Amino acid sequence: FVCHFPSRVSGRIETEQARIESAKVLRTKVDSLLSARTNLNLIIMGDFNDSPNDKSLRDILKANEMKSKYIKEGSESRKQLYNLLYRKNKDTDNGTYKYKGVWTINDHLIVNGNLLNEENNIKVKLNKSYIYKKDFLLEVDEKYYGKKPYRTYVGPRYIGGFSDHLPIFMDLIINNAE
Repeated sequence: FVCHFPSRVSGRIETEQARIESAKVLRTKVDSLLSARTNLNLIIMGDFNDSPNDKSLRDILKANEMKSKYIKEGSESRKQLYNLLYRKNKDTDNGTYKYKGVWTINDHLIVNGNLLNEENNIKVKLNKSYIYKKDFLLEVDEKYYGKKPYRTYVGPRYIGGFSDHLPIFMDLIINNAE
């Protein structure tokens, strides 16, 4: 799934219900696939306009932090959803989006436990995902501090950058089944 949940442009609290509703629809689709397939490899990614511990992701989608290094074969946790950027959320200088000088993680890579099982033919390398934060994607943040994403537009004005969000990625290991 590739997602773009509703914006916070009218305020976080005022728009929260729209993101919760989006998460409910996505969770219904995920549950349907997980019940229909026994060996599903599921990737959900995109701009959720919420942090890992906001209600839409934590309580509705139930995409949580991975507690152990690997998911065990046959375990029910293989059907659970894990937010690969959850741990990075604890670092205040880390994020995919900067608003009023504060970095947040609004973009997520979420996988089911099957992709975190070391015995699976397809798995996330090192069970990690990353924020691609290279200098050419950033510009000086003159109003606050440090750097911020080099945007394509500021309002209606084209400034030639890339995006107001930094890219995220993970590496997949794919082994041929015998």
